[in-house]
Amino acid sequence: MKIKKSYVILSLLIFTISFSITGRKYQTFRTQYNFATPKLSVGEISIITPENKTYTQPDNGYYPGSIGFEDDLIGTIPDDWWYRVPDGGSFYRVVDEWQGRKNVYEIRKNGGSIKIETNVNFSTPATIGSVDFWLYKDTGSGIDPSRINLEDGYETDYFTFGFEAETFYTGPWEDKQQIFPNAFSEDEWHYVRVDFNMSKGWQVQIDDTLYGAGYAFTTYVGNPTQVMNFQLESIWSGDYPNYGAWLDSIGYSWDPNYNIGDNSDEGLLLSFNSNIDLDWQGYSLDGQANKTILGNTTIPMPSDGLHSIQVFGNDTMGSMYESDIQYFTTNVLGPSISVNSPLSNVLSGVIAPSFTLTIPDADLDTTWYSLDGGTTTIPFTGLSGSIDQTEWNKIGNGTATITFYANDTANNIAQASVTVRKDIIVPLISINDPSSTEEFEFTPIYDITVDEANLDEVWYTIDGGAHNYTITEFLGTINSEAWAYAPSGPVTIRFYARDLAGNVGTAYLIVVKTSTQQQPPPAIPGYNLFLVVGVISLISIMILRKRPKS
Repeated sequence: MKIKKSYVILSLLIFTISFSITGRKYQTFRTQYNFATPKLSVGEISIITPENKTYTQPDNGYYPGSIGFEDDLIGTIPDDWWYRVPDGGSFYRVVDEWQGRKNVYEIRKNGGSIKIETNVNFSTPATIGSVDFWLYKDTGSGIDPSRINLEDGYETDYFTFGFEAETFYTGPWEDKQQIFPNAFSEDEWHYVRVDFNMSKGWQVQIDDTLYGAGYAFTTYVGNPTQVMNFQLESIWSGDYPNYGAWLDSIGYSWDPNYNIGDNSDEGLLLSFNSNIDLDWQGYSLDGQANKTILGNTTIPMPSDGLHSIQVFGNDTMGSMYESDIQYFTTNVLGPSISVNSPLSNVLSGVIAPSFTLTIPDADLDTTWYSLDGGTTTIPFTGLSGSIDQTEWNKIGNGTATITFYANDTANNIAQASVTVRKDIIVPLISINDPSSTEEFEFTPIYDITVDEANLDEVWYTIDGGAHNYTITEFLGTINSEAWAYAPSGPVTIRFYARDLAGNVGTAYLIVVKTSTQQQPPPAIPGYNLFLVVGVISLISIMILRKRPKS
C-alpha cells in the first residue's frame, strides 16, 4: 500500500512541533526545579602541587594566610589590592622571595612627592576579631631625622599599618594608625597581631610583646561599626628615597579557613592550572567541606599520613568543574619514644639493666641506643632488651645516661634519654663482736656495722647457707636453735648484706663451740608416734587372729 506524500510531510511536521514543545517543557521543568549542573572532570583543572609523593617537610618559605600572594605574578601588583599611583621611582610589586619567605608583597619609596599607600578589603567586614601578619622593613637611606614630625608622639619610622572602617577615609590618619616605639627593628621579619572590638577598642602585639592595650576608636565620618580592610603606607610625602617594606601572610580570625597563628609555620603550596576562567574556586582536603580560595594558596601542613586533595571551580554560567583527586603522604614528625623502663634515677648494679620502650610509629625503621652521647651506638630490634654488658662495664660508679634513638622510613629521627644511678660498690660489713676463735658454751651475741647508703637486706648463716636468718638489727643473739644443732668445735658465722642495686657484701669469723651437750636428733619428720603405735598394734592383732589353733 502506498502512503501519500502529503500525509508523510504532515506527520513529520506534527512530530517536529511536538518535540519542540516537549523540549521547552523539559527546559522549563529543569529551570523551575534548579537541577544541579553535573560536575565536569575532563582536564579543565589540573593540580600541580602537592605532588603524588611523600613530603618529609613543609614547602620551604610558604606560609598560610587568609590573604597571600602565591597566585600573583612575580613583578606585578597583587590582584584586588588598591594602591596610590606612585611617582619618583616608587613602586609596588610581588617578589618571589624575601629573607626566607616566598611570594611576598614589596612596597618601596624611591623618591617623589607622593607617599605610597596600598590596601585590601577583607572578604567580609567584622566588628570584633583578630588580624595577624608578617612585616619586614629595611634600614633605608636619605632620611633627615630633623624633618620628622614628632608632634603626635610618633616614632621615627618609615611605614605604618592600620585598618579602615567603612567611610572614615576622611578621618585623620593619626587616629587610625599607630607606630610603636622600638617595636620594629630593621632587616628582620616581625609578627604582628591586632585584636579589636569596635565597641571597646583595640590592642597590638608585636613579636608576642604587647604594646599598649585598649586604644579607643575615634568617631569618624559615618560613625563606622565595622573594620573593612587592611592598609599599609609610608609616612613620607616628600622626596626621601630608598626605603621599603615587605608584607606576607595576612590572616583574620573570622575567616573560617584560617586560625590566628597559622602564618607562623610553613605549609604546603596548593597550585593548579585551569583552562577556563573560573568565577569561584575552592579545594577539599581529605574529602572535607570545600574551602574557598582565590587561586594558588598555601595550606597548613596536614598531620602525618595519607591525604587526598581536589580543586573545584565554577564559571560565570554556573558550570561546575573539578580536578582529579591528587593523593600525597606527609611524614614530617619523627617517632615518639617513651621509656617505660628503666625509670629515671632507678638504681642499677654491676649487671646491665633491661629496658622496655613504646614507639607508636607505623613507619618505624631502625632503633638504637648509646651510653656515651652517640659516639658508640648499639642497634636493637623490638621494643625491649638488655643494655650491652660490655658498654655498661665502661661506666664507673655514679650515673649513666642511656639515650634511645629511632628513625622512620623518611629518616625523621627522635630520641629519648633516661638517667639511672649505677652502684657497683658492695656493702662493707664490719664484725665488732664476737672475736675470731672466741669460745662459747652458750649462744653467742653478735655486733656488726654495715656501711651502705642503699641497703636492702642483711642476713647470716652458721651452717654454710643451709639455713639463713634475716636480721633488721645489727646487735643481737645468734639463733639458739641453730646454735644447738651446731657441732662442737669451730663454727663459721658468715654475715651478708645486699644493696638495692643487687650488690652483695660478706664478712665472716670462726668461733669455737665448747658445749658437749648435743640436741637430740630430730624426730622423723612427717610421722605421729601414737599413729605409728596404733598401726603396729592393729597389725599384731591381725597376725594373731590368723595363727592356726593347735
